Amino acid sequence: MISKEKKIEIAIAILLAIICGFPIFMHLTTPAIRLFDESRLALSAIETAENGNWLVVNYLGSPDMWSTKPPLMILLQAFCIKLFGINEFSIRFPAALSALLICAVVYLFFKYYLKQTWMGFISVLLLITSSAFVHEHLFRTGDYDSLLTLLTLSFLLFFFVYIENIHSQSNQKYLLYFFIALTLSVLCKGIQGLLFLPSVLIYTLIQKKALVILKQKYFYIGMILFLTVGIGYYFLREFFNPGYLTAVWNNEMGGRFNEVIETHKGAFSYYFLYLINEDFKEWYLLVPCGILIGLLNTNTKIRNLTFFISIASLQYLFAISFAQTKLWWYEAPLLPLLAMLAALFISWLFESLKKSTLLQLNLVLPVSAFIFLFLLFINPYTISIKKVFLNEEDPWAVPFYEIPNYLRQAMNKDINLDGNKIIYSDWPSSILFYKEMLDEKNQVVNIEGISTINVGDKLIVQARENYLVIDSLFNIKNIDEYKNVKHIEILSRK
Repeated sequence: MISKEKKIEIAIAILLAIICGFPIFMHLTTPAIRLFDESRLALSAIETAENGNWLVVNYLGSPDMWSTKPPLMILLQAFCIKLFGINEFSIRFPAALSALLICAVVYLFFKYYLKQTWMGFISVLLLITSSAFVHEHLFRTGDYDSLLTLLTLSFLLFFFVYIENIHSQSNQKYLLYFFIALTLSVLCKGIQGLLFLPSVLIYTLIQKKALVILKQKYFYIGMILFLTVGIGYYFLREFFNPGYLTAVWNNEMGGRFNEVIETHKGAFSYYFLYLINEDFKEWYLLVPCGILIGLLNTNTKIRNLTFFISIASLQYLFAISFAQTKLWWYEAPLLPLLAMLAALFISWLFESLKKSTLLQLNLVLPVSAFIFLFLLFINPYTISIKKVFLNEEDPWAVPFYEIPNYLRQAMNKDINLDGNKIIYSDWPSSILFYKEMLDEKNQVVNIEGISTINVGDKLIVQARENYLVIDSLFNIKNIDEYKNVKHIEILSRK
């Protein structure tokens, strides 16, 4: 028979899963595949699924020497394409699942290691109600950062669990888990997967555990794994794809760190300001409060965790701030750590209210404590849900997704586009993804210029200037319209 306490634990876990599920999975496939990174990964994943080359990432038929990240995320997307076909779900499911697992890791760490169920619950609520959580390019789109965040969070927590009870024989496996997660972090996003390592070394030295670690067999097993699989991937790919290491240096290391790439520049304070003004604007003031509460906590594990996460967060923030290229999603691995720190303060207030005799009305449950949590989170959670439900495009982005959305609409209506030409001269990667979807349905469409138009062609045109040129040269018949997109047939020359 299940005890009352176990039933409550199960109820809490189910409630948290439901709360997390809506902002992660609701309308996951509604936005068109995004330009630039997501669409590049999507196209590479399609090629990987078709050619079976798991080692060398290809883009438009050639080895990708611009995006030089290792292939872990693309392999997961390719696996999903094999299972579910070419569609938005296949591209985004690995990132969405990673987001759900991030929430699970945080909750389970607090529940089972620290024996602080409500602290874990609150940490997850803080994370999923932060503005960044439902922003594109992080946890709901097919980019690297959700998986990277899961892996960096995992190796930090594995290391903490290991070092806090370093002399326990049963605890040695966590050192190996640390190296496995570290290796996967590198295979996900290269050098960025290593940016927390200085804080791991700093904490080890402060705890005076370096010599003890060096005597552990799992340290050497883990190092061999990391060097042969994580670092070894780069040399293996160089063997099959000469010039890859030079491209990695120019793009990931010397390039992005020492130079501004593609005008993505910002001041040293860029990430700090972005956290307080955008990504973690709802909760950033609670972080220093949480650090103070954590460092003064009588529980040694909580006190040490606060110190470790604070070091890791600060060191990582400094590392990305020193880099010359600034992209806001580089701060994604910080978000669960900041949520955990802020949760220390909220959970302290929550526990204080639970113990308080005021406002309890002689009920079994501490009503005031749960009312406090409800009132604290209901508004930011509602805002997150509203954002994913409405799926409103930024005005600047609308023109880029009109043709992709028209192609999706045509596929949903079973309109046959076989043999059509898309007249488009801007960045086409999002359109190319839907071209691949049509190819899977045995409908061949091509992106062409105006000079290729012949009588009898059926065209999909968006730009007004292109349409006016076509209209001045040919007699046309309108087939369909969608916002600024016109589907036309060329009848004759004028």
